[in-house]
Amino acid sequence: MRLIRKEQSDRLSFMIGRLSRGVETSVHCFLKTGVSWMQEGRRIIKLNTKTADSKTASEKLPKPIRYSFILKELSENPYRQFRLQYFADKWNTSKSTISEDLAEIERYLQTAREGKLLTTAGAAGGVMFQPYFGPEDLQRLKEELCRRLQDTDRIIVGDLLYMNDLFYDPNLLEKMSKGILSYYDLSTIDYVATIETKGIPLATRIAGLANKPLVIIRKRTVLTEGTSLYKNYTDSSSGQIKTLTVSLKAVHRGSRVLFVDDFMRAGGTANAVKDLLKELDTELAGIAVVMVTGAPRQRAIDNYQALVEYDGVRDGKIRITPR
Repeated sequence: MRLIRKEQSDRLSFMIGRLSRGVETSVHCFLKTGVSWMQEGRRIIKLNTKTADSKTASEKLPKPIRYSFILKELSENPYRQFRLQYFADKWNTSKSTISEDLAEIERYLQTAREGKLLTTAGAAGGVMFQPYFGPEDLQRLKEELCRRLQDTDRIIVGDLLYMNDLFYDPNLLEKMSKGILSYYDLSTIDYVATIETKGIPLATRIAGLANKPLVIIRKRTVLTEGTSLYKNYTDSSSGQIKTLTVSLKAVHRGSRVLFVDDFMRAGGTANAVKDLLKELDTELAGIAVVMVTGAPRQRAIDNYQALVEYDGVRDGKIRITPR
């Protein structure tokens, strides 16, 4: 447990700035006139540092502390909608007070460019947190990917590039996921899908950030998947006949799916995924990949997003540029 000491506990930017960046998110304590407030799991505890006793906080939290706990919960669950009554019940206050708190938090987020709050009116409405990942963040991500991929030690058979380590780097994986999500309106997406196996780490993190279910499209049947739909297609690169399969229980009919993958060349696999989902009465909401090749220019699909473009190896140098 870590105690964060601050002479003036109403310094909102200090507290919620740390929380929105994920600093000490498991347990938080804030000190004010000999009293600390701690969140441990879903419980909020009031500690009297002078008498060393503690009790569950049934009284109202001080406003700055309430701001911090609200933003902590929102930022740890991006794109998840919370009803105002949830916060009101949790912290023993009114919905109008929570609404005022959210307005204050939104002003801070706009100033600090940490994200924004999306609100929905009505009985079923609520609020959700959308992390900020602007054009300048996206450009820095693309440039970082280019720098890392320009290492000639990455060249493997067929002038392809070794990329697995990028998807096993948690910090870079987080940025790639946020970068891809910045292209889409998540309110129009119901699922995130990928093909086994290289795209799974990326798709899993994107699904987690977007708070959407993950669908794994397989290249062979698996008994535990139950009844599945199959799709044979011709691979654009090799000319071989390949198969894709997805469980009928994995996707609800009429839903919209974002397909993500690590790499795309001619787009034959992505097009096969589109056809497979169509057989399930499911619409493809978008296609996003980390890297796309410069050739061929005519692909099996047109509407897609990519972070970087790879133009092969020339004169011993890897040609890769931001997309």
